[in-house]
Amino acid sequence: MRRSILLFGVTILSSSIFAQNKEQGFYTQQLQEYKQWLDYNRISANLKINEITSSIKGDTLIIELKSNYQSVDSLSAVWRNLDNFFVTGKRVSLADFLHQQGAFLMDLNPQLLRLCVFGPSGIQFRDVSYTTTIKDKSLLTMSGTPVVVSLEELRLPTSSKRIPLNGKHLVKAVSSVLSSQLSKYYGTKPSSWLYSVKVDTARSSYNKLVYRVSCLKNEIIDDGYFEFIEIILDIAQQPNSSIEVRLGLKGKYCGGLLCPQQREKFYYSMDTKYGGKLANYSDFLERKIEQWLSN
Repeated sequence: MRRSILLFGVTILSSSIFAQNKEQGFYTQQLQEYKQWLDYNRISANLKINEITSSIKGDTLIIELKSNYQSVDSLSAVWRNLDNFFVTGKRVSLADFLHQQGAFLMDLNPQLLRLCVFGPSGIQFRDVSYTTTIKDKSLLTMSGTPVVVSLEELRLPTSSKRIPLNGKHLVKAVSSVLSSQLSKYYGTKPSSWLYSVKVDTARSSYNKLVYRVSCLKNEIIDDGYFEFIEIILDIAQQPNSSIEVRLGLKGKYCGGLLCPQQREKFYYSMDTKYGGKLANYSDFLERKIEQWLSN
């Protein structure tokens, strides 16, 4: 009896270690894709990121971005300039932009990802996490000496939209229509005995719809890959009592015969190879949203 219990315990422990090693391998692969994404859109070049590492603490994945700027003032100036660019042009902070893509590629709930940025001499510069909103802690103080650092031109996805809705005044009504139409649209996508389209809306709230759709085929790209897309619709009341929908779209893809389960297989970001198709799909969604709300 004792031997059976011991063997059962060893089996459970071995299964747990195997699962941990498998998940760590997934994170290691996806970290390289995250690095390529940062390189592609030139955020790495602007922040001078020369090393990216990851570790796991409890249930949380920690991604560390290490900059080789020699002064805190230079790194702070670049971060501030990039942040202003994102807030002005995309209505999202730099910290939120980096964290969103990290959580998407790592297949994690945002609460389970922490992003740490390190500056000169390995001193931590930013600590970015997520509870119900993004939390961006600045851990270093500038000396006060003005620093001018010119930015390299960014190459960013054009898959975000701001859609004004004239004649619509109730956030709840708009949210209800869009939720119903998105569920209907993606819920009727074709499946086969090899794969089944899955729609996850667990992160949605009354004024923010988050649709994570996996195991799609030939929805955005036509090369036979499995596609995973995340659609975020922020439904915002405007000062003139009208409604604006802010659309955010992310996409990744992988090959294979069977659609992978969560954190089972390596994904590539669509931004780097299929950015144009992702932008076209964003245009398509904009037209669908306007059509759904025109009645």
